[in-house]
Amino acid sequence: MAELFAAIPTADFAVGRAWWQERFFGGRAPDLIPNDHEACWRVADSCWLYVIGDADRAGKGLATLLVDDFDAWVKRLGDVGEIRTMPGGIRTCHIRDPEGNTVQLGG
Repeated sequence: MAELFAAIPTADFAVGRAWWQERFFGGRAPDLIPNDHEACWRVADSCWLYVIGDADRAGKGLATLLVDDFDAWVKRLGDVGEIRTMPGGIRTCHIRDPEGNTVQLGG
């Protein structure tokens, strides 16, 4: 497998892109904009998270990202809800975008 793209579907692409760009990626512009309804951010060498305008699937997205500096992500994101510690010591939290898509962070 060369590349992995995980989709976050949104009914209003402009609003969804703005939320993900500002809130989740800290203002970082997309690394790739392949068309007028997709914006992609590289999250690892061959892994991407992308927002796509897709009203039928909006709010049903789920992605899990393991991050190097969990505490820094939690601080930057703000309200992430309950932080849980999994077996093996990995801490996790969940964040939802305005449409209900969920990202679980672990680290």
